[in-house]
Amino acid sequence: MITISLCMILKDEEKVINRCLDSVADIVDEIVIVDTGSTDKTKEIVKSYTEKIYEFKWIDDFSMARNFSFSKATKDYILWLDADELIDEENKNKLLKLKKDISKDIDVVTMNTYMDMDENNNPQIIARRNRIVKNNKNFKWIGFVHEYINIDESSNVYNSDIAIIHDKVKCVDDRNLKIYKKNISLGKELSNRDLYYYGKELYCNDEFDESIKVLEKFIDNAEDEEEIMDALCRIGESYLYKKKWSEGRYYLYKTFEYTSPRGEVLYNIALSFQQEKKIYTSYKLV
Repeated sequence: MITISLCMILKDEEKVINRCLDSVADIVDEIVIVDTGSTDKTKEIVKSYTEKIYEFKWIDDFSMARNFSFSKATKDYILWLDADELIDEENKNKLLKLKKDISKDIDVVTMNTYMDMDENNNPQIIARRNRIVKNNKNFKWIGFVHEYINIDESSNVYNSDIAIIHDKVKCVDDRNLKIYKKNISLGKELSNRDLYYYGKELYCNDEFDESIKVLEKFIDNAEDEEEIMDALCRIGESYLYKKKWSEGRYYLYKTFEYTSPRGEVLYNIALSFQQEKKIYTSYKLV
């Protein structure tokens, strides 16, 4: 059986950290906590789970904090979680089985992340992420915001059916947007991946004109269809917020080029006709 270190970076997570650690504490062999400046009871709470608590001065770079947390792991493999994530009973059992059965030739284990759970506890968004990595491979995190683990092509990857539930509690703020703008002001050139997330941060903070420009630039070089559709929806909704109904619908309709019409897209199209006082057209859609 392999051993697993859980590595987390935290700041002011007193509302959710118990829920997260309770869901995984009896599976992992070590818990490494890196605190980036909590002023609430986060550090006090995690002391009941682990003695491995480290301070890391926040420098507007998530990858540096995560790489620091990985450097403190001592077990065979490293699992990472965010504080607002958890593992339910079904997936705990899957993870325990994986821990017992996995071949030590595996370098990386991917898992699904379930986001935006509906009233029936079904995810509206599913993202596959590298969740467990072999410690001695020295994998590194990349990106100052919306970071990812850099996996080379020679790595032996196992795509598991385990799911992590992302149950966000904190409200959207402008923290990530400020980090992007700081790096841009310092001359940092954004990758296409950065453009996608930067455009979404602009959208979430009601900077619609700039969001439209950034996401259109992203789409020009994008390949992932889900991300393209998401960007098209954000652009469309940005135009609707600006009361530019035709422009908004144009981008929403473009999602039909990639998949059959989705409920949320049809809803926004119908809503745009209603807001434009074209009620009869709206009725036909709903």
